[in-house]
Amino acid sequence: MRATALLTPGRACPVSYRYDPVTFREQEGLRAETLWIAGGLYGNPFALERLVELYEGEPGSKALVFNGDFHWFDVHENQFSKIDDAVARYFATRGNVETELAADESDAGCGCA
Repeated sequence: MRATALLTPGRACPVSYRYDPVTFREQEGLRAETLWIAGGLYGNPFALERLVELYEGEPGSKALVFNGDFHWFDVHENQFSKIDDAVARYFATRGNVETELAADESDAGCGCA
């Protein structure tokens, strides 16, 4: 494989995907007996609804963290807003999808190969 092929979108993570280490230093510590981590929701409202239902049934001290990529197939503004509002009630990190959507470029992709 040629070196230039390795640098094409989806083959190497752009610098914009990285978090500044200061971001983690400034965050408050997360304390919970049970930690749920959800990754790759991709805008699926049915999966989100079921996930939250199961999470809310979890007893004790708990935390839910969305590990990025909670958007993508929620292309209509109302769908996007519903997913965004629901995720905002919990902890979340930015995934490659959210990084691409926040970019100024109109040809944003998912960053995947």
